[in-house]
Parts: sequence; C-alpha cells; structure tokens
Amino acid sequence: MLSFKEWLNEQYLDEEQRYSSKYTALNQVAQTFKKFDFSGYTVLDYGCGRGASKAFGQSKGYNVYLYDPYWGFDELNQFMNTEGAKVITCNNVLNVIEDLSDILKSISNIAKNSNAEKVIFKIYEGNGSGKGGVSKTVKGETSYQRNQKTKEYVSEVKPYFNTYKLTSKGEYIILEK
Repeated sequence: MLSFKEWLNEQYLDEEQRYSSKYTALNQVAQTFKKFDFSGYTVLDYGCGRGASKAFGQSKGYNVYLYDPYWGFDELNQFMNTEGAKVITCNNVLNVIEDLSDILKSISNIAKNSNAEKVIFKIYEGNGSGKGGVSKTVKGETSYQRNQKTKEYVSEVKPYFNTYKLTSKGEYIILEK
C-alpha cells in the first residue's frame, strides 16, 4: 500500500520543473513566519528552501515540518500524522512555476487529507509586469519568474480550495476553513 506521500507523488508530482528554483531565497525565513502568529498550530512549510523556518518556529514555540524536494526535506508524513490545528504555508513558490495545476492539486490534497484550517500563499511579484520569463538566480542557475501581481493568482488558486474562504491581502492569499 502506498503512503500518502507516494500516492501524492504518483498523482501530481511526476513531472520535473522546466526551470530550477533551487537557488532562490537562500537561507531566509519567509516573511509569512514573521507576519503571522502560528502559536497553537502545526505548520507545513511547502517549498521550504533550506528549512530556516523550522528553527524559527521552534524559537516561537510551534512545530514546523518541511517539504522541499530540491533540498531533500520530506517531513510530509510527520505533518499528516500530527493532531490538532494545522496550517500550510507556501512562500514564494507559485511565482517560479509556469503551470500551477500540479502544485495546487498537491497542496489542496494535503490540506484536505490533513484537515488543515489555513493555507497561506506568499507571492513574490517580481517586476509585476505579468510577463513571465527566464531569469538567473544568485548562483547563476536558470530560473523562471511569473512576474504577476498576487491578485492574478486568485483565479488559479480558488478552484482547488472551494471549501475555504479566500482573502487576498498584499502579497498573500489566505484560505481559511
């Protein structure tokens, strides 16, 4: 029998990204963790980069589980098996992916199967032109940037989270049960 993670990979994560996002936002704690109070929640940081959010969460008294295939973090099963209030964050990830369908399916299935109370997307808007393109990261790797305003993501996100109330504030899309 497949674990939830294996099933998820089989269903939604088979394809590799065309451009790497491995070297974006290095060693940073996403602003989401500084802006929102996650006390009382267990958090999944989907697309966590190098995982700086884990130590930050511990310093504030809550658990953060990490998931990022590029950096080898896979604490999805541990997150799924925790009890209590859960939140999923996805920080500055959607903006580096050309086709959002697979990642949105993945996150919505995790939210549904973990009974997450909140899902928070933080969007990096790039130059805000709405014209996606190839860019170079600090390590010189080729990356992709959508350059869209946060409000332009709402219509793509909403269908995957139809049981959540959606609000968009600044560079955040917040979904709450």
